[in-house]
Amino acid sequence: MEWKLERSIREQALLKAQLTQMEDSFKQVQLERDEYVQHLKGERARWQQRMRKMSQEVCTLKKEKQHNMRLVEKLERRLSKLKNQMGKMWLA
Repeated sequence: MEWKLERSIREQALLKAQLTQMEDSFKQVQLERDEYVQHLKGERARWQQRMRKMSQEVCTLKKEKQHNMRLVEKLERRLSKLKNQMGKMWLA
């Protein structure tokens, strides 16, 4: 009976030590998870900022393209008028 009690006490101590080790491991994993979550939040914020910047740049480029297309059309009309005027000068 005494032998069984001693064995039970040793097993209980061993289980207690294992439980303590598991609790420590769990705390460590939680800390690592929290650090990784913070890292991911930072990455997400950087990507969102980058996407906003790229979106603004695309918008700016579209506006510049429209402006340049209008300018080209205007220059083409001017060139056509000048060609017409030069043609009339040669005929006159």
